[in-house]
Amino acid sequence: MPPAAAVPEPERWYGYQTLLVDAGALTLLVAGIAADDQSARTAIGVGAGAVYVVGGPLVHGLHGRGLAAVGSFGLRAGLPLLGGLVGALLGDLAPYDDGDEVVRGTVVGALGGIAAGVALDATLLGWERVPTPEGTAAAAGFGWQPRVTATATRTELGVTGWF
Repeated sequence: MPPAAAVPEPERWYGYQTLLVDAGALTLLVAGIAADDQSARTAIGVGAGAVYVVGGPLVHGLHGRGLAAVGSFGLRAGLPLLGGLVGALLGDLAPYDDGDEVVRGTVVGALGGIAAGVALDATLLGWERVPTPEGTAAAAGFGWQPRVTATATRTELGVTGWF
């Protein structure tokens, strides 16, 4: 009899956590733009950038996924730089010349790189394996588990099974 095929470990998506951190960075950025004082705008803007760059890698690290943290940092630092460079090059090719086309191209490209970094980080890197104990019924694909439910008016005892 051939050996049983290994059952792949299920995966769980935690990319929403990186998206929540990015929402915090965006909120900081908006608060910085709305600040009255230039030094406050600068400080809050730097803080928003730091949360964007290290927030996603920190989430992956807290999930015990060091390589995903490195990949996240690479996406978050590299894609805005690449986008800004491409935007600047395309802005320089603009048929009009008002002096700001390179700046506009750089900003638009960097913003596109930030959006791509956020999306790729959450969708591609935000997955972790959910380990199942070796040799247990869950790993074999069948099992049972006791169940207790208590409310103010009744208590239920039962058994739940799967196969």
